[in-house]
Amino acid sequence: MKEIENAELGHRLENEALQKKYLEVELASRERELTSSQLILAEHKNELQSVENLLRKEAAQGGVNEGAFAALDGLLKQYLGKKDEWALFRLQFEKVHPAFFQKLKQHCPDLTEGELRLCAYLSLGMESKQIARMLSLQPDSIKKSRYRLRQKLRLETKDSIEDFLRRFL
Repeated sequence: MKEIENAELGHRLENEALQKKYLEVELASRERELTSSQLILAEHKNELQSVENLLRKEAAQGGVNEGAFAALDGLLKQYLGKKDEWALFRLQFEKVHPAFFQKLKQHCPDLTEGELRLCAYLSLGMESKQIARMLSLQPDSIKKSRYRLRQKLRLETKDSIEDFLRRFL
């Protein structure tokens, strides 16, 4: 009887270990998907800004008639003006990591929305250059933001901000 119970427990443990491994792989996959979709959105935004700059240059030189310029400029402003990218990302991030922002705010209640955004990106393992490209900022700005965030979170220089944030995932 004990042998049967031990065998059954062994099978349960095996199943739980396999299920845990599957969930870890699924989580990593969703994190990669989140990161890549955010990078793709940032790249599209940068391309649209390039088109907008080119359009303005051509219009200034008289290469585009005013009606076409107004129509194209309106469309570009409509797409570039959308600020809901962060809201969509946050929604998807919270599906993957439900209590991340809540735990982080409990630890440090005075974090701003921008700092929470930076925390989310850093917890996914994104590099400063990637984050800068997504937010249309200079990499030095991200480095300064990371430094200020480290101070707010009361981290020492030897502590990894990414490891610290992953504890909240």
